[in-house]
Amino acid sequence: MGYDFRTLSAADFEDLTIDLISEYLEARFESFGPGPDGGIDGRHSSAGKTIILQAKHYPGSSVPKLISTMKKERTAIDKLQPDRYVLATSTSLSPGAKRKVGLAIGPSLRSDSDIFGFSDLNKLIRDYPRIERSHIKLWLSNTSVLERIVNAASKTFSEVTIQEINERVEKYAQNPSFFEAKEILDAHRVLIVSGPPGVGKTTLAEMLSYSFSSEGWQLTALRNLSDGYANFNSKEKQIFFFDDFLGKVSLDRKSLSNIDSELNRFIRKVKKTPNKRFVLTTRAYILEEARRISEYLSGSQVDVTKYVLDVGVYTRKIRARILYNHLSASEISKGSIESLVQGSSLFDIIDHKNYNPRIVEWMTDPSHFPPATSPRYAEFFLELLDNPHRLWEIAFREHISDKCRHLLYAVFFGPETGILISDLREIFHGFHKALCEKYKIPRNNKDFEDALKILEGGFVKIQRDRVAFVNPSLRDFMKSHIDTKEEFIDFALSSHKWFCSRNIWRGAQSKLDSADLVEVASAFSSFAKDYSEPASLRIRDRQSTSFFSPTLSDLDNIDIIMLLMEWWKITSDIYFLCQSLIVARQNDDGSDTLWSDRVGILDLIYEINEGQHGSSENLLELSGLLSKKIILALDRGIETEELDLVSEEFERRSESLPKSVGAAIENAIHREFSVVHQAVCDIDSESSLEEYRSFVDSLSKRANVEQYVIEDAFSMIDCRMNEISQEPDDDSPSFQQRRRTGNEDFYSNADIKNLFSSLISD
Repeated sequence: MGYDFRTLSAADFEDLTIDLISEYLEARFESFGPGPDGGIDGRHSSAGKTIILQAKHYPGSSVPKLISTMKKERTAIDKLQPDRYVLATSTSLSPGAKRKVGLAIGPSLRSDSDIFGFSDLNKLIRDYPRIERSHIKLWLSNTSVLERIVNAASKTFSEVTIQEINERVEKYAQNPSFFEAKEILDAHRVLIVSGPPGVGKTTLAEMLSYSFSSEGWQLTALRNLSDGYANFNSKEKQIFFFDDFLGKVSLDRKSLSNIDSELNRFIRKVKKTPNKRFVLTTRAYILEEARRISEYLSGSQVDVTKYVLDVGVYTRKIRARILYNHLSASEISKGSIESLVQGSSLFDIIDHKNYNPRIVEWMTDPSHFPPATSPRYAEFFLELLDNPHRLWEIAFREHISDKCRHLLYAVFFGPETGILISDLREIFHGFHKALCEKYKIPRNNKDFEDALKILEGGFVKIQRDRVAFVNPSLRDFMKSHIDTKEEFIDFALSSHKWFCSRNIWRGAQSKLDSADLVEVASAFSSFAKDYSEPASLRIRDRQSTSFFSPTLSDLDNIDIIMLLMEWWKITSDIYFLCQSLIVARQNDDGSDTLWSDRVGILDLIYEINEGQHGSSENLLELSGLLSKKIILALDRGIETEELDLVSEEFERRSESLPKSVGAAIENAIHREFSVVHQAVCDIDSESSLEEYRSFVDSLSKRANVEQYVIEDAFSMIDCRMNEISQEPDDDSPSFQQRRRTGNEDFYSNADIKNLFSSLISD
């Protein structure tokens, strides 16, 4: 069982064969681009002797086709008169077939053994594993590897199919960023892939994560950091992948406060664990803003700059390969490709200042361009590069119906990671009914199903019970498209979910001035009146392990109260404050499922007590109710890490927080010290023990704990550490960087023409 080479483009196959034959013959070959190259793909010259190498990529093709091709090449080969001619092909060849191919090549072929067919190349791959490891597209696209990746990650990456991975691998253009990323990950165990939208951050991170997974590392794709902690297994080799960890569109101080301290802790946890890796992606401008406003991401304790790899700067050759691979793997008409290759448009596209892999992906999707547009394909391509905003604008405004646009609004105001179909249906019906009535648009009961069918594939993707945008750039377009007060009011009046209302409100805050925001906030009053039922009555979705699932089907109680308080603060509408009290008065125990953000509760209590929301008996009651919730949670017991966060937050703002909360925190810390022995017995890795020790150390300084109790706790931790054997430091895959000869940064117009001509040749 070997590689079938089907997912390699002709250019990829040529690169592979040059490396393999170079190793086999112990000779350095100059490489030449595919296309009308005069019979030369590689050339070696030494002591007046010349070896010519040619690669013919016909996976699964018949021998007669190869023989016919070589007969056509005969004149060029005879003209070259090499001292030795070598042919490498992905066609499967028997000894008899090699003899027939050899007769077609002519006297330049010294021996039939210089014809390397399907089986010969697979033997060379086995003989030279270093070459195999350097061509990641080769082994990553292997069926057994892909099955192993998906099976190993079935719980957290179940939505990613073998076919989808294959499609990504086919289009991936291997470049030095992969190996640079690997070096950072080896050195620090953490990698943040950063760059502008659409430059290939996610693709690079996925390829790197998959490559680790093929070596037996368990791949865990994160929707949030809670997934990381829940799946952390100290005994397993694990690589965690968190795409767009700071969000896809915007970042504000409040949303950052919910992640930066957790991220800091998780990074430190991974760095202390030899058999863990953590790969994250984010947009460069969002990362810079996060580092500007976050003490956790800008401090020296976790130096984020060490882990950041900026991608998006590509050599001319890599740009050409990205476009070539996408065209090679697509079903774009031959006429469209000819319109690119035959003129100068190809160079203009590759050298364009707005060149972007995401635009390349969109422009090589045949569903966007019927065959009739073939003669103008190059023109359309350049127009889109000149004005990238048009990527979705024309399709959104002219190619879809009102019901489809209304469905896209509903997806946009859902969770960024995807929305439950049941939730989407409810939000759509609210939007669709209101907008159709306002603008006199006819509608019927099948509009939701019809719109979803129309949009699937081109605009949205459906993964089991979730719907998400097919491409992040569509979310960017929707954000820029929705920008008027009237639009936000329409959506506010017809919202049917708390998370949807919060996203509408966040969008309005990013676009409108304070006067307009008062009107938008007021428009939410009817929604708040109808949807203020206790969270305990709302359906939850905490059990799903789908990569694309949101954490909840709606917001936690504290998130609802904070949203209501924002509306109260800007409108002074007493109704919003009263609704906050209705939620806070629930007779519950402050459990995780209803009040998960304890630090957020403390922040809101602090804001109320500091007078940031005004002064009234209602506000005092709300502060008291929230204090009881967090005291109940502390009395019931919370995780050590969360106790550390809560106690740290209380210490920072203790002057404006109730003493009763402080007393509950102190009691919780004392209980934590009483169960240290049980806690350390359940920990089976040195890194986890080191982290637990740091928590114990922090907690000991925030409560009146006797010194002998602290010393006993440290002693138990140290004893447990001595029982655990040291994990090996080097558990990472042995990827080898390809070392090609010559100046690969230089790529001439002739090289580009040669590369792309193979796409239109017979």
